[in-house]
Amino acid sequence: MKRFRPAFVVTLSAVAASTACGQTYVNPPPPRTHNPPGPDDSTPQPDPSASATGTATFATPPTGTTAAPAKMLNAVDTQNRTIYRGTGSSCFVHLPFPAGAVVPPGKMPPIQDVTCPTTMADSAWNSCLGGTLYSSGGDSCTCVRTGNPPPPDQAVACPGSK
Repeated sequence: MKRFRPAFVVTLSAVAASTACGQTYVNPPPPRTHNPPGPDDSTPQPDPSASATGTATFATPPTGTTAAPAKMLNAVDTQNRTIYRGTGSSCFVHLPFPAGAVVPPGKMPPIQDVTCPTTMADSAWNSCLGGTLYSSGGDSCTCVRTGNPPPPDQAVACPGSK
C-alpha cells in the first residue's frame, strides 16, 4: 500500500483546476463602468455663466483655553536616548536591537543601566516606573507606558509638586 497516493491526487487536482481542459486562466477583465443617466429637466442645473463670488464660511475654533502641548519630563543622555526610571533608584535606557535580528512584535528592546540624573530623583517618578512622564502645565502629569497591549495612560503628580 502506497502512502503517497493521496498527495499525488491532490497535486493533480490542483493542477487540473488551474489548467482546466488545457486552458490557462488569466485575471478577469476590469469591471465595466456604469455611467449614470444624464440630467433630466426636473433637476436644477447650475448656470454656466454664473461665477463664484461669495465667500466661504468655516466653523470658527472654540474660544477659551486651549491645551498646551505636553512636555516630556524624562531626561535624555548624551546619545539622545530617553532615560527611564527603574525600580529602586535605578535608571535605564533602551538599546537598539542587534543588526539583522528578527524581532517578534511586542518584544521590548534590550536595556542598559545608567546613572539617574538629579531631575529624576524626585519621589514622583516612583509612580511612573519604566514610563514616559509628560506635563502640560500645573501639578498634574501623565505617565505613558508601552506594552502589548499598551496600558492606559495614568494621571500622576508632577515632580516637584507635593
